[in-house]
Order: sequence, then C-alpha cells, then structure tokens
Amino acid sequence: MSDGVTDARPVPLTRAVQDLIRQVAQDSVMEPRGERTILVDGEEWIAWVAGGGVAGAGEAGGAYFVVVRFERVAGEGAGGRGGEAREALLPRGRFEYLFEEELLALFRSAKTVKG
Repeated sequence: MSDGVTDARPVPLTRAVQDLIRQVAQDSVMEPRGERTILVDGEEWIAWVAGGGVAGAGEAGGAYFVVVRFERVAGEGAGGRGGEAREALLPRGRFEYLFEEELLALFRSAKTVKG
C-alpha cells in the first residue's frame, strides 16, 4: 500500500516536444473563426474571436479565455467595418454557443478600444 507519497517529479521536455504539444493543442482547442452579427439599438455589429490566452496557475492549471471583438458595420454589409470597436473576455469554447441575448449582454459589458 502507498502512503500517498510519491517520488514524482516534473519531466523536462525538449524544445521539439514543446513545439509539437503547442501545435497539436492549438489545433484541437481553437475557437471557430466565424463571425457573428448582432443588432444593437438599430446598428449592426460584427463579433468574432480576435485572440486568447491563459491566466492563473496552481493545481488546477490556468483558465483559458478568448477576446471577443465587436466592430460597428459601416456602409453596406459586413465588408465595411467602422472605427468604433469593443472587446470582452469570454471562457474559451463558449463563443459559438452563445444565444443572441447572451451575445448582446457580452456586447454591453465590453470595453471600448481604439480601432
């Protein structure tokens, strides 16, 4: 029987193994690259995942998040984006599953950023 004590230690990984892990992990957990449009007070906005990262440490590891960027549509359709932009953080893997009401709430909580 074990008394709960182990001699486990971190295993150093070569740079090639680290790069491979990053490449494979990135492919398996990236958000979809699709854009979504929402109507806010009669104006059309485009929302998409503009980036992401990980924060925190400890036994449970870090929390993965994405940056959702909103830009006002200027002119005809989604091709013409305006200068006004907003950004908000969201747990990774949630963007594509947000209901319209949740996306609108995220928009309202987003901070204005310089285009």
